[in-house]
Amino acid sequence: MFLTSASLGAFTLDDIHFWSGTGPNRAAVVLDWNDGSLSLAWGVRWKEEVPSLADALLAIDREDPRLSLFTESAADGLRLLAAGYDTSDSATQFRFLRQGEAVVAESSDPTARIAGGGGSWRHLPLVSPPSERGVAAQPPGGAL
Repeated sequence: MFLTSASLGAFTLDDIHFWSGTGPNRAAVVLDWNDGSLSLAWGVRWKEEVPSLADALLAIDREDPRLSLFTESAADGLRLLAAGYDTSDSATQFRFLRQGEAVVAESSDPTARIAGGGGSWRHLPLVSPPSERGVAAQPPGGAL
């Protein structure tokens, strides 16, 4: 679900179209691209034990082919380093590369959303497809 700053005030869980998990309990996960124009929302359902935000994000990433997350395990949990979203639903390929503390993100579609911390973001034709959806290179330490 696409949200704009104008629609955030009227947003309810009933507005979400993409749901991960099953059960009567539900919550929203919202990614704000911090560009003043667009946020995305997914729903998460569960039965008994409340999923962590990391578990919810990984489940959404597995189930929504338009979303690509670049994460790494850390002593304090899972770190989200970058994210890409195929806004045109055109099988956009994403490549995330770790360069020191920065992350370089590339996408094959100039309309795709890419964001993260401390890096550069480019829309470039990809020379070769990622080895896995959304991930071409993994930093030391086993990023997903």
